[in-house]
Parts: sequence; C-alpha cells; structure tokens
Amino acid sequence: MVQVVFTRFKLNRSARGFAGIALSPKIRDAVHDVVERTARPYAVGISPSATGTYRRSWQVDDVIVPGAELNQKWPLTRVGTRLVNKDPSAKFIEIGGAVRVGGQVKPTPARHVLGRTLDHLDALSGRVRGAM
Repeated sequence: MVQVVFTRFKLNRSARGFAGIALSPKIRDAVHDVVERTARPYAVGISPSATGTYRRSWQVDDVIVPGAELNQKWPLTRVGTRLVNKDPSAKFIEIGGAVRVGGQVKPTPARHVLGRTLDHLDALSGRVRGAM
C-alpha cells in the first residue's frame, strides 16, 4: 500500500496573496515530494522493460506554469512538477506505435503509463479524473 504524506507548511497570508502562495518554494517542494515519492515509483513499476532504458528514464522536473495555460478565467501562474520519461521510445510506448529493439522494429501497444499514474494519484486522493 502506498501512503501519500504531504509536507506541512505555515501559510503566510501577507506573502503577495495567492500569487505568492502559488509560486512559493514550499508549495514547489511539497508537490515535488509527492511526485518523486509516489508518482515516479508507480510509473517505474508499471513501465514495460522491453526497451531496457525506459524504466530508468523517468525524471521529475520542477516548472513554472503560466496561468493562462491552465485556466483562462483565473490565469494564476504557479509552480508545478512534471513526471517525464526521456527515453527516445517513450512517446511510442505511451501512445503505441513501433519501437526499435536490438535492430528490429517491433509494434508496441499503447501502455498509457502517464495516464494510469495520474489515475493512481487521483485514487489515492479520492478524486475521479475528469470530475469537478
């Protein structure tokens, strides 16, 4: 069983309001921690190993997400964390296609590792993806 433990932090309401909170290093660290300790191990665990390097290529990257990309009605820029697989075959493994293995091209079914990982995180939090 995986247990999600969130980092506690004290909210300073005078820190430039919501913008200060959304860009806070403490929020960044808390989100990074959840992705590093929960999402990444799950993605590695369900990753196919046929290409050899795919399982070892998962990275957790911290980013600044411009608010307009998330929500036009409330365009708040915020910190975020992305789970990324840097293996050259990653997109074909995720969405299906053909992968070169040992000099041979082999068809591969879509594995949807990222989508399944998001479903796993949603299940841990009690959310259903797509529901508001």
